[in-house]
Amino acid sequence: MLQKTFVIIWILLLIGCTAVAEPVIKPTATPIVIPTSELKDRTLRLFWWQAPNVMNPHLTSATADRDAARLIYEPLASFNAQGELVPILATEIPSFENDLLDPDLQWVRWPIKKNLRWSDGKAFTAHDVKFTYDFIRERQTATASTYSAIASVDVLDLYTVQVNFKDTNPAWALPFVGAEGMIIPGHIFSNEDADAITPVGTGPYQLVSANTAEVLFLGSELVTTVKFVYEANPYYRGFDDLYFQRIELKGGGTAVEAASAALEFGDVDFAYNLQLEGSVLTEMVEAGRGKGRLLSSLGGRVEHITLAQVNPNDAAHIGPHPYFSTLADESNTLVLQAIAHAVDKEAIAALYGPTGEEANAILMAPANFRSSQAFYPYDLDRAQELLALAGWVDANGDGIVEKNGRPLSITFRTGSNALRQETQRIIQESLKQIGIDVKIDISGQFFSTSTTIPNSLWAGTADMLLFTNGNQTPDPSSYMREWTCARVPKENNGAWSGVNVGRWCYAPYDALYEQAVVETDPQTRERLFKQMSDMLVENVIVIPLISRSRVSGVSNEIEGVNLTDWDSHLWNVHEWRRVP
Repeated sequence: MLQKTFVIIWILLLIGCTAVAEPVIKPTATPIVIPTSELKDRTLRLFWWQAPNVMNPHLTSATADRDAARLIYEPLASFNAQGELVPILATEIPSFENDLLDPDLQWVRWPIKKNLRWSDGKAFTAHDVKFTYDFIRERQTATASTYSAIASVDVLDLYTVQVNFKDTNPAWALPFVGAEGMIIPGHIFSNEDADAITPVGTGPYQLVSANTAEVLFLGSELVTTVKFVYEANPYYRGFDDLYFQRIELKGGGTAVEAASAALEFGDVDFAYNLQLEGSVLTEMVEAGRGKGRLLSSLGGRVEHITLAQVNPNDAAHIGPHPYFSTLADESNTLVLQAIAHAVDKEAIAALYGPTGEEANAILMAPANFRSSQAFYPYDLDRAQELLALAGWVDANGDGIVEKNGRPLSITFRTGSNALRQETQRIIQESLKQIGIDVKIDISGQFFSTSTTIPNSLWAGTADMLLFTNGNQTPDPSSYMREWTCARVPKENNGAWSGVNVGRWCYAPYDALYEQAVVETDPQTRERLFKQMSDMLVENVIVIPLISRSRVSGVSNEIEGVNLTDWDSHLWNVHEWRRVP
């Protein structure tokens, strides 16, 4: 096993990002010294089987990365499980009644709490909010979609920031809110390489060490595992109320390993995203005899297939896909429809049990945005008819259809996960029955955003991709933008930005999106977003499979966990406690 240890470089810069003097801040509470006998009790042990590897929350689209960062960074506000805005760094939520929201929805003002400090002791002000926006805009980061409606951000005073929009914006509450709204410090990131520095945040914890190793996966592939150690941030405004003074986050492995550690053996206190068959999770809870329990939150996350629109063998990512793109062959529409008819969603839903339900739309939540349309029921006979109409027939009797002497063979890629592997198997078997050869590809680095990983989600080197995506907030604007032409992945400082991984670019979809994001009539807006979801499904750009709960395993010793699907599951970790 190869071992690499990366030394964390501490950088405490004294030069601020503006010439404004720092406000006077009250003295910080004296850090608590925990006796060795109590350290285990006051240490929270976390397990993310999809390993985090990027700590800046704006330079990544991966949930694991943002979760690891959420212990350190905070947004101005977030959404609770009911979809209601709650203040975090802001003093209150803007509204028409408190005059913090423009009646025409063209600007919003956020009042910020006073006496906030970063974990290096520097003052937090409205200038940091503006800096975060400038950083996102200039670098076109992974979160740029959420901030695309902004015209400018103005600092009205040290504790008030105004966000001005390019047009009427019904989604005014998306920027600086939730998992994509974390504020980063201007005095740090304006002076150093944003990818190399130690995180400095306003949140309850600070990173003190990060160890990274590479292990062999499936006998040949190197996979990164990590262990992050955090300690309580002595400048955190709620420092005196923090129960856990230390957090250890293990990343990398399998969902089975994570679930067993939390539910059967009690080795960890919280294990995230236990994407396993429902029956398997139930058995683990029973085997643990009271060590752990399951908690879940159901939001907008949809497990789905994305079908590539560019040739996976084209390194430039510009050539049309030979089987799926109508630019290559107009009859490819029939091929896509045949594949959609051959996906047995009912069989896949049976795997998930209570942790998921069959999905017919790519936009599933909130419910008022969900389309009632249903396309392409499971029908293998119809699928075979469509392939024949497209000119694909099994001329040599080997069970695989051909056209112009070329067999219909595709690569189907996803990450290492038992539930996804079983989903792949079900789909592979169905497609085999209609004469399509499916080669299963499993990548241990599937969710890496690095452009050096050839078999990642973003790399564009597979025909079909299986993964989960969904809206991070109750407003779907940012999520549905991910299928616009602007969000086709581009290389950005060694990482992919843009989650349109199928590389689909369709002007009518973009036009619908531009209309929807400025529409103020709620019913019209809902109709437009439903049309966009239908367009994606009907054109078989995506095949929605399961509306997924985010299921986590939690020790029965831990209380205070309050999950919301509209933010990281760690959003209220400052309220967690260990009980006997």
